[in-house]
Amino acid sequence: MLWDVLLLIQSCAWLMADSRAAWLAVGIGISKMLLQKRQVVVRRQILLLTLSLVLLAIPIYLYKRSSADARFFIWKICTEMIQDAPLYGHGPQGVSHNFMHYQKLYLDEKGNDGEKLQATDNRLAFNEGVRLLCEYGICGVLLMGGLLVVVGRSAPSTKHPCLYLLVGFLLFSCFSYPSEIFSLSSLFMLLLGSLPQQRFKRKIIVRCRYLIGVLVLLAGTSFIYAFMCIRIDYALNHYYWDEKEEKLLSDYYTYFSCEHELVSRYARSLYLAGEYETAIHPLTRMTQLTPTVEIYCDLGYSHQQLGNFQQAEECFRYAVAMVPGRMTPHYYLFKLLHSSGDKERAFQEGKHILQMKVKIENKEVERMRQEVKSILTHSSYRTTRVVHQTSPFFVTGRSSPEAMKRLYRSLSKQFFRNKHKNLSPTRHNQSNLSLTLRFL
Repeated sequence: MLWDVLLLIQSCAWLMADSRAAWLAVGIGISKMLLQKRQVVVRRQILLLTLSLVLLAIPIYLYKRSSADARFFIWKICTEMIQDAPLYGHGPQGVSHNFMHYQKLYLDEKGNDGEKLQATDNRLAFNEGVRLLCEYGICGVLLMGGLLVVVGRSAPSTKHPCLYLLVGFLLFSCFSYPSEIFSLSSLFMLLLGSLPQQRFKRKIIVRCRYLIGVLVLLAGTSFIYAFMCIRIDYALNHYYWDEKEEKLLSDYYTYFSCEHELVSRYARSLYLAGEYETAIHPLTRMTQLTPTVEIYCDLGYSHQQLGNFQQAEECFRYAVAMVPGRMTPHYYLFKLLHSSGDKERAFQEGKHILQMKVKIENKEVERMRQEVKSILTHSSYRTTRVVHQTSPFFVTGRSSPEAMKRLYRSLSKQFFRNKHKNLSPTRHNQSNLSLTLRFL
């Protein structure tokens, strides 16, 4: 009775969370408990639960269709990663390290306009099975599957409440990322350990002194690492007004260069402080740990401030290729081309910014558009209207001398043809011809 009350309370909390994965987990978990209490055969339970899952999936997909399509797109990119390393995967945190690079390659080679507009920054697989395949390959999936099978078969009673919670948790992990959250990862281990197990018939003899020594070594190493992370976190919080903390971060950078959260905060602190030369190394490291559009834009802007315009343009263009529907990298690229004096390419990029569609319209996007528009209306970018816009000879942009000569020859032929036919030339043609002669 107590377990039923606790399960009901937890179910209400999950339903209020507005999480589709939680809804599926709760629904299937409660269904499993009810079927087990009615003593339904296991095969029939599997069939009924599968049908329930299919019926629930359709309205849940329609509830937030854009979000569901985004996850399907993420899984499509993950299949590209799996194809490159199917047996052993890309290693721990492989999705976080490589997803955005694979997304760029996919959009360049196979992506359509809808996928380019839908793409965004991401470092999660939103499916624990897919994550295991990406990071540890088929070997990792077989090991985890074998563990679950052994635990499930060794449980003498299938009526234990933890089994229902474990079923719901496994379903929840198919549409979310519990391994990235410490509390949910601990819950998974707790559920596995709470299942009643049969006693082994053979006693396994272990030399306790060696086991205790290994445990003490692991505990000591973990304690030292945790203390160092806490100390670095304190230094990052007091970075701006304490020079001692700045020196500590530079000295201990090599020790936390694999922690993307700490490296990200360190790089961002240096970038906001205007220390662009020092910020380049941690920003470059972040492109290996968790590449995002913001990271590449910060790295490109740092190169721009140091006068490395070629490296800055490469960073901005890489960010554009990763998420084509994001306006920020286009804006940074336009400002770079404008400041470097490349008016032709700056005009084309600004024209693209004014016409492009973005996934989310907000005040920041409108601000960037207005700034680009104000720059383009400057005299150096002003459209050269040689003739009226309704004329077939309307020329936009910065016209070249060759284009002006071709236009002059066309207008001359039209002018003398009308004169030969004893037709009085219109003022419009005369003004167009005289205006063209001024440009030549």
